[in-house]
Amino acid sequence: MRPISLVLSSFLSVLVALTVPAQAKDTDMITVTGEIGYRERSALWPESVATITLSDVSRQDVAAPVIAQIEFAISGVPAPFELKIPKTSMATGHSYALRATIHDSDGTLRWTTDTVYPVDPLQRRADLGLLTLRQVAATRLHLVGGEWLVEDINGEGVMDILQTTLVFGTDGQLSGTGGCNRYSGTYELSGDMLSIGPLASTRMACPEAISNQENRFFETIASPLRAAMDETRALILTGEAGKTLRARRR
Repeated sequence: MRPISLVLSSFLSVLVALTVPAQAKDTDMITVTGEIGYRERSALWPESVATITLSDVSRQDVAAPVIAQIEFAISGVPAPFELKIPKTSMATGHSYALRATIHDSDGTLRWTTDTVYPVDPLQRRADLGLLTLRQVAATRLHLVGGEWLVEDINGEGVMDILQTTLVFGTDGQLSGTGGCNRYSGTYELSGDMLSIGPLASTRMACPEAISNQENRFFETIASPLRAAMDETRALILTGEAGKTLRARRR
């Protein structure tokens, strides 16, 4: 049997051998810190994601290779970040720049830097301060013209026998049917942000199942909505609470 002192000594030797390389690796890292933000007074959508990317921008005739990248959830600005980069991945004499973006939960780019933020490969730590992002212009939506027939509400489908519709007028007026009752009111589209209401509707008595669907429709369009077209040209309206509505022009 080996003496306890010898076993303990061997254990400590292994522990040191495992610990030292981890410390050495940390000293071989370049740490870049800062904050991201924007000047516009606009709230972020829930589950937005920020991405910080360091690229080699030495050559202008090729796509900049990505050296390091981090992603994190963001709910407001300014938001701090810390990016660690292995020194071995950066070469003296090359030029490196940091880019920051903010995407919605569905991957749509909403904010991006348009200024070069250089990073010196010879520095061990670099604080870039505030990186200012600009808002990406949304593709103009053409809601006017024809009638939009609702195909789905909150992923629960709709009853085929009902005709839940939206008609957007050129004068900011909105009308249609909730499936049982006719409604009318106003709307405002700014970029891809759609605000609806107030609305007035008739008060016809409807079977319970129809009333339930109509209530879901009115509840979904009551909050500010983000409007977008999917690849099939369907209109997707997404509310702040995650409620969704899909409609197609007919």
